[in-house]
Amino acid sequence: MVIEIDFQSDEALYTQLMNQIIMGIATSTIHEGDTLPSVRQLADNIGINMHTVNKAYNVLRQEGFLQLDRRRGAVICIDEDKLEALQDLKEQLSGLDLGEKLLIPCSMLKGDEEIFLDEKKVYDKLLLILESTGKSKELKEYLSQYFECIDRGNFMYEVIQKGYSKATGIHFLCEYLGKTLEDCYSFGDSENDRAMLEAVPNSIAMGNAQESIKNTCSYVTEDVENHGIYKAMKHFGLI
Repeated sequence: MVIEIDFQSDEALYTQLMNQIIMGIATSTIHEGDTLPSVRQLADNIGINMHTVNKAYNVLRQEGFLQLDRRRGAVICIDEDKLEALQDLKEQLSGLDLGEKLLIPCSMLKGDEEIFLDEKKVYDKLLLILESTGKSKELKEYLSQYFECIDRGNFMYEVIQKGYSKATGIHFLCEYLGKTLEDCYSFGDSENDRAMLEAVPNSIAMGNAQESIKNTCSYVTEDVENHGIYKAMKHFGLI
């Protein structure tokens, strides 16, 4: 799989890297058991910081797309039961006849489709990856009737419950703890942080954030690799 980074894009580098690896899995360009390049090798090949690659790999591990093995490095590892549930879900959605591909993060499929369809279970989000076709817009418009679709770039969307976001979580905590929004400090770097950053007066964009996010925030700190969170907290007198 060829990975290409757009250094002129507003999208964070680690997000671009993650998106392309996930797209490779979704399109079967990358398969179960495949070993990804080492952090150093991939960083050298595409000309980015090793910390950026490491962050992408760690987030992918948390999302359930790969394992970090001491001997083999980053290995695509998706549980067989999860793959079966994913395939069933793709077939169910094929009835939409929109010619799109859907990928659900494996961390959301806790074993099999019976659990996934259990009404007692609450899922934070779905991850939707579309092919670059004219019907991508059609599917997004259809889903937007019922869900919020956050554009992550490269035809990847986070699909969440309408009316809920990171901002509603902050409002809930403020009410529960007896705090105001002025007491809150929020950090973000991509579009899925926008609602939270717009809700909180003390909004802080990481140095590696998309330009559109930086323009939203009241303060821009350094990259996370350069201790951006620590430096912002020092700036605001929190530590």
